[in-house]
Amino acid sequence: MYKRHCHVFELKDQWYLFDVRSAAASMISPETADIMLLLDPLEEECVIKGLSGKYKTVDLKTAWDELCRIGFLANQKQKSKRIMERNYDMPIPNFTFHLAHDCDLRCKYCYAEDGTYSGPRGLMTKPVAEKALDLLFSQNSETLGISFFGGEPLLNYELLKWIVSEAEKRAAAQKKYMQYIVSTNGTLLTGEVVKYLEEHNINIAISLDGPPEIHDRLRPNAFGKGSYDKIYNNIKPLIENNKSFSARATFCGDEIVLAKVVKHFSDLGIKSFGGGFALEPNSAFSVTEQQLGEVKKQLLEAIDDIIANQEHDAANTFGMIQEKVNILKGRGFAMNGCGAGERGVSVTPDGTIYPCHRLINFPELAFGTVDGIDKTKRNKYLEGYYNRLDNCSICWAHYLCGSRCIYQSFINGKGIEELSELSCSINKLLWEVAIYSLCKTKKHEAEERTS
Repeated sequence: MYKRHCHVFELKDQWYLFDVRSAAASMISPETADIMLLLDPLEEECVIKGLSGKYKTVDLKTAWDELCRIGFLANQKQKSKRIMERNYDMPIPNFTFHLAHDCDLRCKYCYAEDGTYSGPRGLMTKPVAEKALDLLFSQNSETLGISFFGGEPLLNYELLKWIVSEAEKRAAAQKKYMQYIVSTNGTLLTGEVVKYLEEHNINIAISLDGPPEIHDRLRPNAFGKGSYDKIYNNIKPLIENNKSFSARATFCGDEIVLAKVVKHFSDLGIKSFGGGFALEPNSAFSVTEQQLGEVKKQLLEAIDDIIANQEHDAANTFGMIQEKVNILKGRGFAMNGCGAGERGVSVTPDGTIYPCHRLINFPELAFGTVDGIDKTKRNKYLEGYYNRLDNCSICWAHYLCGSRCIYQSFINGKGIEELSELSCSINKLLWEVAIYSLCKTKKHEAEERTS
């Protein structure tokens, strides 16, 4: 007998099984886990005999029969390699406008060198933005997305408003649907700005690293002073008036405080929050492989607290886990990778086009300007991008994540087709926690219905 392609793991004294092909996840017994952890091929008599010193024969027989019944043990070996579709002519419907390569904060872990990306400080101009819009609206897509990024994009607020106005006119004329998001540090998020963003359905993502003692240490202003109070005063009306926005933290390795940060967001009443990990090489603020045990512990603590207190509504959603839970609920799979250079690009203030905002420090990856995409360079990039995905095809999580961050490979001295082991380890950890969250929530809800 052969096993289906599954991932079996243990968290907090409970075993879990994830079916790679169907994306189904469930809690399982220790007997079932030990059977699924054995190497193919399996024979019932040998399995039961081999594990009989650890479990009762009747329990092993029950576990074996159930695995056969639901198809997790079968006579033929399952083929589960994912073949990625290569589409070199795919339209690019999502543009990130780098409105400012400048910032009023001096975050200690910033990969973008205080928003400059190791270049001169500067703002995008209207002529560059207009050509970028020309290129965006030439894409064969009914839905187009614009992200406003930096540095701090609100340093170029007037241009943001012009871009939105121009995009709205073009979208109406061409019958296209627009989506917008601005990623901001929150220092310039005045009532006037918020009102404008709301009126034009622009999603707001605010960087906030937790309570004042954590945030101010990591995200001081240009004069070395804390920035928490100013940002909180700006977002307080949003919280009090139940306005839509999301908060995003960067979780650093100098001190693992993930659970404390998540609790702070919940205590403030922020309904949507997430985060990412500082992973820059040779940085005192980066998370290391040795710290993943503590990261896992605090992630589970945060998830347990959310499940226990949110009464299963959408409030206080921990985005970096909840977005994965939603994929699992829908039994869906990730598209080809993150989409960098395939479904989205970044435009710098001087009009150069890169696959994503993280790759701007790598000029060899640029494949055009706002005057036009260099198809030869883009195709060369995409060839490496797709080959990279093939290299991931034997991983249990490959249908879920669709490959890991290209930027992480480059900053660790690897090529586009190689993987950053640490980035992969963190991603798989997050998926395991998402499976844990989904299964525990289902169990919690079932217990409440029967109580």
